[in-house]
Formats: sequence, structure tokens, C-alpha cells
Amino acid sequence: MAGRPKRVPDPDLALKFHEWRSNAGLTVSATAGRLGVAPSTLTRSLKEGGFSFDMHQRLRRLIERGETVLTEDIALSAQAIRLLSIKDLRLLHEFVNLIPKAEAILKSVLDLRDEGTKS
Repeated sequence: MAGRPKRVPDPDLALKFHEWRSNAGLTVSATAGRLGVAPSTLTRSLKEGGFSFDMHQRLRRLIERGETVLTEDIALSAQAIRLLSIKDLRLLHEFVNLIPKAEAILKSVLDLRDEGTKS
């Protein structure tokens, strides 16, 4: 049975990552998405201060090229924001406000469906 890969102990990398992530304003979940791993995997590695060989390489590359990537991301975000009109933003606001109502309706329908199958 294959377990987790052998860990490369590197508490300094964990500290550098936390500093980089904090300066970048990113969450662990967002960074895990960029790395293509589950947030729990990244969190576990950071707490242990040890990384699989692959994760170790990914984190080092991310931190090393982080400034360039973040600058590009910010430029793309700014461009996208400039393309939004007031009408677009108002529609988005209305949509976001509808989400809790839609969740409540879906929950009610699912509850009714569950009750129907029990009888």
C-alpha cells in the first residue's frame, strides 16, 4: 500500500512561504489551488515543516517567481475591472444577493424530496 511520499524537512521554506503568502495577500486555499494540491495537503506540509520532493520544488518555484506572477495577475485583474460597466456591477450585485434565496429554495426542495421518499 502506497503512503504519502517521503518528506524533505525544510522549516525555512515553510517560513518563507508564510511570509510570501502574507505579503501577496493570498490564503492557503488560494495558493494550494495555484499549486494544484488540496488545501489540507499544503496545510499539513506547512505544519510539519516538511514537503514531498515535488511540493518542495513547486513551492520554491512559486516563491522565486512570485513577484512576476502576482504583477501579471494584478494587471489582468485591473484590466478586467476596467471593462466592467456600472450596469454589469449592479447585475453582479443582484445575482450575489439572490444566492442565499436560491440556497434556501434548493434546501426546501431537497427536504421535501427526502420526506417524499421516506413515506
